[in-house]
Amino acid sequence: MNNILYSFVLPSIIAYLLGSISFSIIITWLFSKKDIRDFGSGNAGGTNVIRSVGKFAGISTMVLDILKCVVAVLIAKYLLPGGQNAIAMSLAGLFCILGHIFPIYFSFKGGKGIAAGAGMILVLDYRIFIILMAIFFLSIFITKFVSLSSILGAISFPIATFIFAKPENQLILTINALIVASLVIFMHHKNIKKILNGTENKIKFKKS
Repeated sequence: MNNILYSFVLPSIIAYLLGSISFSIIITWLFSKKDIRDFGSGNAGGTNVIRSVGKFAGISTMVLDILKCVVAVLIAKYLLPGGQNAIAMSLAGLFCILGHIFPIYFSFKGGKGIAAGAGMILVLDYRIFIILMAIFFLSIFITKFVSLSSILGAISFPIATFIFAKPENQLILTINALIVASLVIFMHHKNIKKILNGTENKIKFKKS
């Protein structure tokens, strides 16, 4: 019982609390003394910070959101060395994403889990990270929709996990990846409606 508490429950709690640190809200407040959730799309995420505050603030937000999940997953890794650490790490990643989406410090209203998810995948398996980043940026280049590119990346996550996971962890890791993908897609439900209605914002590569 103590081993389960120390190896799985404790890292998950730490991961959720780390995930709940919403850097988009903090950085926007530092730059403009405003709440990012009151501007643009209302999402507490890096893309909205870029559009509403500026590139430096937005990129800083994304980097810190990635790093917080990297730290959360690494904590789980070193608390449980051995064959089960992949499961503990993936669980910690899931709870960090939950914290990012539903932050306890900010009335449970956070981002959509993309940057945090990227941090999780980077530590879990760099091969999956490279594949998903390739899909993400290729989709952005073709469609210019950040939201659609994020959704496509999310859909690819459980598929890539099933392919690359070791047989002994394949089922659990794939289920965890499906949960993460479902969360990300659910958080983009408004974007999906806008894409279908033709009202979703496109990213601009050059100033007009």
